[in-house]
Amino acid sequence: MSETELTVQQETNQMVQEAQNVSISDNAQFESATDLLKRVKRTKKKVDEYWEPAISAANKTHKELTAKRKAMTDICDRAESIVKGKILTYQQEQDAKRRAAEAEAQKLAQAESERILAEAAEAEQSGNTIEAAIKMQQAETVSTFTPTVMVDKPKISGVSTRTKEVVAVTDDAKVPAYINGFAIRTVDTKAIMQLHKLNPSLQIPGIEFRKEQVLSVRA
Repeated sequence: MSETELTVQQETNQMVQEAQNVSISDNAQFESATDLLKRVKRTKKKVDEYWEPAISAANKTHKELTAKRKAMTDICDRAESIVKGKILTYQQEQDAKRRAAEAEAQKLAQAESERILAEAAEAEQSGNTIEAAIKMQQAETVSTFTPTVMVDKPKISGVSTRTKEVVAVTDDAKVPAYINGFAIRTVDTKAIMQLHKLNPSLQIPGIEFRKEQVLSVRA
């Protein structure tokens, strides 16, 4: 710790202790308290001035390094997005093939069921009720069969696909502040105060404008 930093540190360390020792019961003590408050303000300014160059330099370095990192990670993110898009497209194509194959299998099963039903009808007309009953049972089994078509998908360790839900705002003006007791909108008090300054008579449901005393001290 440099001598200057040590001096500033020592000066700030005693501020709280002095503040806790303040007792105001007459005008002299009131004046003493305000003097201490001014000294606290000056000390705070001194602390800010001492650390500002180092903080500014650190912030500049941090900003530069962060920008360089982002330039590189943006390239990686772009590459990741491209590859993910192609993988998802391939998987969707495979799923579409599977659904088409299942639909075709279902169509064939339905046709087979209808063929067997026709044979059952012929057997019944010819008086062969046992064969007709067997054919009817076979037709029912075929019609209720749900075909499962397997489409070859590569299985890669560490790669998986999932379906997630996302929030899409379709009309911002219609979004309520609360749903089932949960707040889903935040109140922008700064924007409200700006509106109030522009139009002091403005009435906003659920909002009150109150006056609070604020003590200001110039060092």
